Amino acid sequence: LDVVTGPGFTTILLAMDVSRPPLNQRELRQAIELAIDQGELVDRLLLGYGTEGSRGFLHPASPYADEELAYRFDPQRAASLLDEAGFPRVEGSPWRKDPDGQGLVLGLLVPADDPIRLRTGELIKEWLEEIGIRVDLRALEGTTLRDLVWQSLRPDSEISYDMVIWGWSAPMQTSPFRLADLFGTGGAMNIQKYSSPAFDAAAQRLAGTTDGKTQAELI
Repeated sequence: LDVVTGPGFTTILLAMDVSRPPLNQRELRQAIELAIDQGELVDRLLLGYGTEGSRGFLHPASPYADEELAYRFDPQRAASLLDEAGFPRVEGSPWRKDPDGQGLVLGLLVPADDPIRLRTGELIKEWLEEIGIRVDLRALEGTTLRDLVWQSLRPDSEISYDMVIWGWSAPMQTSPFRLADLFGTGGAMNIQKYSSPAFDAAAQRLAGTTDGKTQAELI
């Protein structure tokens, strides 16, 4: 038997609802990114048979991927960024508070029936608490979690969450044109509720061109 390995293009990710405080502050999201050791996640949970993600979402093996958009692990910089952005540690406590003086606590939803994603959430909780962000980890049955996240997308929905361990299947990676659905304002799969006029303009141009070079530049 010859064991052949290659990219599966499925995605495990930490999604954040960026439409409301405190995760609408870019510096907090950047600090969270810097606090997570993606190499450790791949080694411990996937036994090395995986690939660290890309800040540009597309799999590093994609012909449209940008190698310069690699994640970096720097918890010291994460802590400094929080201090600079107005999330100081409470005096005499390891925990931080937000700019309004309230304790900084973020909820994190994980699927109880997926051991890898569940453990991913547990490790992320540990890393974020090391830089002073308290994490309320909630394990939900998979269908319940998916229904909650999808329902939160409805314009009239009062359902919301802070963070969730989520995933996309291979087709979301193999077609870079899906980026508009994932991150465009009102996109059908934009569970983060991300909104950027610059992104929307680029996505609109992408949908209107068939030139390969221009497509790559826009992506």
